[in-house]
Amino acid sequence: MAMVPKGAVGTHRHHHAASTAVRRGNAAGFTLVEVVVSTGILGFALASSLGGLTRSLELLRLATARQQALNAVTLDLQRQQGLVIRVLAEVGDTPLDVCRVSLTDLRQELEAQAANLPDGVMRDLVTVEGRLLLASYTSSFPAFRRERVLAARGSAATCKDAAADDIADDTTNEDKPDDKADS
Repeated sequence: MAMVPKGAVGTHRHHHAASTAVRRGNAAGFTLVEVVVSTGILGFALASSLGGLTRSLELLRLATARQQALNAVTLDLQRQQGLVIRVLAEVGDTPLDVCRVSLTDLRQELEAQAANLPDGVMRDLVTVEGRLLLASYTSSFPAFRRERVLAARGSAATCKDAAADDIADDTTNEDKPDDKADS
């Protein structure tokens, strides 16, 4: 084999430089198949992410609607309980322990009170076995059910004790002189 001087242009050297350039070109770029596959993978990932985002937004909307409905129910229950307490205080019954007020009358007063509830939320006042007055709230969208006891008919013993206290109060009031009559 003949030695080629260092500065001489030879076919072997020229061939080596050309093959290196071809290899660099292949390594630096992407083929059409690689681009199509990576675009397909990216499209699939974006479609999956978009589906998850859509579902998340729907769940957030449902949770917000449910919370707003529950807040409205809570406010309505507070108004209902406030009315019950006022009515019972007027006749001297303790809250939730009804002796002197008819549950039917109390229910009618509560039903007359306006309910500021969102669409789809229903309030029903239910008397259970003549002893309990319940406020029941239902909704189909978003689905929930809430019940709360507003008043309970006092037991016979409790109501007899309350009646005995009333009689005792009436007799002690009759025995006392009226302070206004003295002045």
